[in-house]
This record gives sequence, structure tokens and C-alpha cells, in this order.
Amino acid sequence: MNVQRYSDDFGGYLYLAGLKIPDYMSFQQALLIVIGGPTGVGKTAFALRLAQQTGASILSADSRQVFKEMPIGSAAPSAEELAQVRHYFIGDRSISEPFNAGIFADEARQLLKNSLFPKNPVQIVCGGSGLY
Repeated sequence: MNVQRYSDDFGGYLYLAGLKIPDYMSFQQALLIVIGGPTGVGKTAFALRLAQQTGASILSADSRQVFKEMPIGSAAPSAEELAQVRHYFIGDRSISEPFNAGIFADEARQLLKNSLFPKNPVQIVCGGSGLY
């Protein structure tokens, strides 16, 4: 795995880890970029810039942003940010619906395999939750 460090707009650093998908998943040329870190360090802005440059979609790996009832407490992307690049797992579930790390892993894997990687071999996962 290749990890690169980038300065963010707030004087801190973001680490970009590019993970090649194993051959057995039949995505030999695919690249899944994972952007992680604490709230407020610029992950969303960085992911948006990267997605615009690569044509990638963004999968949120935040355990709270998936719920439509929690846009403020989770620092979810704004409507303007959501309109710039296709996002997944942002406000698409009700807090009353079951959702956990296992469901996220299954749905994200299927989405990447069946929809996103066939369209573009570069995709982005972004979030502050180490849980997902």
C-alpha cells in the first residue's frame, strides 16, 4: 500500500492511502482511495477535489452521515457539495432502519463491484468513522 501525505487548507495534513483491489475480485486495475481522519480536518473538500479530477464517486464511511435525520451533528456535506459529485451513504437511511458496519460492508462491496468500478476504475471512500 502506498501512503502519501498532503497538506490541507487548514495547516494540517491528510494521508492518502491507495489500495489496489485484489485479483480475485476481478478489479486488477481498480484503485480504491480511502480518506480518513477526525471531523473538521478537510476530508470532504479534499475528496471533492480528488473526485472531480478523477471522475470518481464518493462513498461515505461515516457511521452517522448515512442517516437523514443527522445532517448537522455529523458534519455531512452540504447540498452544494453533494451536487458536485455523486455521493453514496449520505442521508439515505432513516435512523429507525437497521444499519451497521456489516450492512455497510456488504452494500459498499456490491456497489463497487457491480456499478462503480465498471464505470470508473478509481473510486473514493471518505469518512471519519473507523467503524466503517
